[in-house]
Amino acid sequence: MVVGKSSLLEGMRAMRNVCIALFLLFLLKFVTGVITHAHVLVADALHSLVDFSAILAVLVGMKLATKPPSERFPYGYYKAESLAALFVSLIILYGAYELVLNTIRKWGSGTHILFVPIAALMALVSAAISYAIARYEERIADLTNSDAIRASSKESLLDVFSSILVLISVLLSGTSFGFVEGIVTVIISLLVIKIGLENVYMSILALMDVSPSKEMEKRVRETIESVSGVVDYRDLRLRRAGPFILGEVTITTHPKLDIEKAHEVADTVEKKVRENVPQIEHFVVHVEPQEKNELKIVVPVEENAGMKSRLAKKFSRAEGFVVVEVDKKSSSMKLRDFLENLQKQKKIRAGVAVAKQLLKSVVFDVVLTKEIGEIAYYTLRTEGKDVYRVSGEIVEDAVRLFLEGKVERMEKPTKEKV
Repeated sequence: MVVGKSSLLEGMRAMRNVCIALFLLFLLKFVTGVITHAHVLVADALHSLVDFSAILAVLVGMKLATKPPSERFPYGYYKAESLAALFVSLIILYGAYELVLNTIRKWGSGTHILFVPIAALMALVSAAISYAIARYEERIADLTNSDAIRASSKESLLDVFSSILVLISVLLSGTSFGFVEGIVTVIISLLVIKIGLENVYMSILALMDVSPSKEMEKRVRETIESVSGVVDYRDLRLRRAGPFILGEVTITTHPKLDIEKAHEVADTVEKKVRENVPQIEHFVVHVEPQEKNELKIVVPVEENAGMKSRLAKKFSRAEGFVVVEVDKKSSSMKLRDFLENLQKQKKIRAGVAVAKQLLKSVVFDVVLTKEIGEIAYYTLRTEGKDVYRVSGEIVEDAVRLFLEGKVERMEKPTKEKV
């Protein structure tokens, strides 16, 4: 079951039907109450009128939720439905408050009702209709994932007990058991207050972008982890917006995976998440290449003295290159090799010749240098090698500064030609 705009529209049609049913129920109870002088039936009719008004609020909220995003509201109007749910809950609390006050005022007083069988039959019919409406709303709430409709369905179910209370009151009118009405009314009012407070709480959480549930988050995590090509992920966020669930995540892919393939992995994650967790309407996947922790670094030097070799002033005119293996997690470094610069005597295009020699002779990730020319720089960058500008006198110091994040990655060569 996918929750989307179509199901929301179906929910709106269903709630219009509920609106009509509640208004007709209000009219029937009100007219019957006036004719039979059953004040409790008139009060119950007003209760139905409150429910009718609440459903109108839900419809307004759901109508706004279907509007497309605008310049002023770029994320859409999904939360309008949550506002409506909050409004419904406040109406429920107010109704319970009024019910308690009326009960206290009339505690123990009897009621003289005309045509008791008619009034009792109306109360029984009201209970049956309220139960049918509650079940109908519950089904629509599951279809649309609407908090507002779910809140209304709970209120309609309480209307069943309210109508039973009316029936008992009508049957006991004029007897010495009139106090039963007060006791049952207080019990129902407390239940109404409990549900109303729960709905207010849930609506406020939805407006504050609360995560829907740990179970849903677990299902999303399991789905992401099942997608081939995802190395890791972070910043998973899910939030409720009206009847919809919105989410986002950042995934990392293998560093050697090209951009097109990486985006294919991201598309697969989005598709599978929406298939496995159909309550999610939108799921944005950000993709980043995995940052390698183990790197091989090439440093141009003036001599072969291992980690104590002095840094060369120019990349292409270096005597050779020290190759160092580092682990960024542990900040450790290990000398691996020394390569003699076979191109240092070239008069022209020495930079590109040196770059090609390195690319052919050794596998590496990073070059640390004081200066590098345009052709050499772009030759290395085209092959995916990062170039950093360093200071210091020896290889060990330059590598340590790199591990500490104190060197700057070059976005362009240090000079046009070398």
